[in-house]
Amino acid sequence: MGGDCDDEDSEVYPGATEICDGIDNNCDGQVDEGLTTDYFQDADGDGYGDAASVIAACSAPAGYVSDNSDCNDSDTAINPGANEICNDGLDNNCDGYVDEGCMVLPCDSLYWYITALSQDSFIVKNSIDSDVVIGSSQDILYQAGTDIELLEDFEVQLGAEFLAQIEDCDSSALSTTIGPSYPYVLAEALTPESSERGKLFFLKEVNGYTVVYKELGKLLKALKTKQVDKKYILRIAKP
Repeated sequence: MGGDCDDEDSEVYPGATEICDGIDNNCDGQVDEGLTTDYFQDADGDGYGDAASVIAACSAPAGYVSDNSDCNDSDTAINPGANEICNDGLDNNCDGYVDEGCMVLPCDSLYWYITALSQDSFIVKNSIDSDVVIGSSQDILYQAGTDIELLEDFEVQLGAEFLAQIEDCDSSALSTTIGPSYPYVLAEALTPESSERGKLFFLKEVNGYTVVYKELGKLLKALKTKQVDKKYILRIAKP
């Protein structure tokens, strides 16, 4: 018959029904026209595909799915079926929003010098300084609103999980008590040359707190200090 594009195959000829098999069954110069489906690569294997990586086929090739709504195809925990995880800075459920519906976590303290791991998470309004050793079986979070400083003796041992993130917290419920390993708050100290070092001092009018500490001379050496107008601002204090 004239126009037969494969005279060796009796099922291929003009007028034949096109089927999805990778062959031009009806000899119209097109293969599987109108019969293929778009499939999208699912690189992380979570069942959701990447819209940017698509092929047309009769059936899904290995590693491809019919869904194209994954917003991060390299992370199996991120997809439209995932639950949003609060305070991780990620759009876990691919709805275009980060941490939607999440409340800001309450602050444990304003500042914290962490010298012992009394809990698994430390959530602080301003800054964290720490010199602890995080053991191999521990899972620890440091969250601070402004900065986190890991001091010279700080260590994370193999097998531990440690997350440090800059994220604000809600300080509205904080009382005048400070974290258990942080007995001092911001305080304007006596000038370094003062003869009053070593005595017991009561400092007031510091963000509404009354601050009490002993042996100022030793503290000035032990603490991280910042000189301002010939006075010291005691920012971190060891218990």
